[in-house]
Amino acid sequence: MHSAHTPMMQQYLGIKKDYPDTLVLYRMGDFYELFYDDARRAGELLGISVTTRGQSAGQPIPMAGVPVHAIDTYIAKLVKQGQSAVICEQIGDPALAKGPVERAVTRIITPGTLTDEALLDENRDNILASIAPDKEHYHLAWADISSARYRISEPLDENALKSELERLQPAEILIPDSARLPAALAGQKRPRRQPDWYYDHDSALNLILQHYQIKTLGGYGIRDDDPALGAAGCLLQYLYDTHKQTLPPLAPLLRESGDDSLAIDAASRRNLEIDYTLGGDHKRSLTGSINHCQTPAGSRNLKRWINRPLRDHDAISARHDAVAALLADNNAREQLRSLLHHSADIERITTRIALGSARPRELAQLRDTLQRCPISPPNCKRPPGRAPCSPPTSRP
Repeated sequence: MHSAHTPMMQQYLGIKKDYPDTLVLYRMGDFYELFYDDARRAGELLGISVTTRGQSAGQPIPMAGVPVHAIDTYIAKLVKQGQSAVICEQIGDPALAKGPVERAVTRIITPGTLTDEALLDENRDNILASIAPDKEHYHLAWADISSARYRISEPLDENALKSELERLQPAEILIPDSARLPAALAGQKRPRRQPDWYYDHDSALNLILQHYQIKTLGGYGIRDDDPALGAAGCLLQYLYDTHKQTLPPLAPLLRESGDDSLAIDAASRRNLEIDYTLGGDHKRSLTGSINHCQTPAGSRNLKRWINRPLRDHDAISARHDAVAALLADNNAREQLRSLLHHSADIERITTRIALGSARPRELAQLRDTLQRCPISPPNCKRPPGRAPCSPPTSRP
């Protein structure tokens, strides 16, 4: 590092070298400042002014800043454009500092690792995907940390990978440094390259076992030699990298099987206008037209069900029986709709509670929801001629 840099810029550049491709927002009093190329990029992406103030190493310093109180608004703008950001906070006491106040990276915000309510679309899953290619197949792992889901797939060919990516619509995709870009990524977000060793099977398996504090994945119905574990391990390592303080809770890793659902290829998915019309309109799509769910969690689950149709007869019958029961009992149906309409987004709020980032308003919403919940749900009358059926066993 050039000795002529000021102590503050030496501190900034020491942090920036670890995040060369990511915008670093460096806390200075009531503002987060960006310098040099980051300032120029932020000026274009956020529409903020870029100024030149002072010098370091004999050169003027381009800089741009955003107020601390408005940081969520600016982060949301970056995320919508597929950008990531590093938040660097003052952790030292300015009154005790003899040089620059001590600073450290406290948050790394990327499109696929969002949990904050202000940054998420409440009606859509926010998927982080990881792809591990081998000679014949692709292996896919994905997670939605806002709802704690964590999955791996069966081996996929190029067409099947494209279909899965069309179904999941990931906000962020990870691939190995040395891998060629799969043709299936056409039309998807630009992938983020990760070190090849993140995909090493043994390292990935050990990381997953250590995370869940177990000795084998057999209890989760997954073999320890499953080839998709490299992708799953990379994804988990990425979560450790981006969450400096507390890792989001993850439900046990599950393996999705093509045996319990119908695969819809990418072309059919578009022509069926499941999530968007051919003109890009969501409201007039299939899911947009039939979605009258009373909660955001219900809207998200409906989209999962429509995008991954069941094949299991008993599971399909159980869903049909539930719908028939609600149609046959207006009173119970309206009670349930009213109860759900005033319910909080429990799935996402509990994740933020685990991370220590839930706001007082969300805690109050959760409290009110739990107080409203009856000990038992409204008792629906069974429609004539329908036998009781066990609940669906498939997982959304």
